[in-house]
Amino acid sequence: FVKLLDLRLRLADIARGDLDSVLALMFTKQRINLIPESHQQSLSTADRESALRIGGEYKHLISIG
Repeated sequence: FVKLLDLRLRLADIARGDLDSVLALMFTKQRINLIPESHQQSLSTADRESALRIGGEYKHLISIG
């Protein structure tokens, strides 16, 4: 798993809304896996801000399998 923050930094030229839409679609089509950080207290402010809210839960990590 990779932090969404790291992905967003690498894809900084893509608008947040556009990236979020694509990630949500890929998640629902089971192309990627998004999970919350299990140790919420270890998250930085930037980690929290980069999270994607899906299904009432903030997802901080991504896996492309």
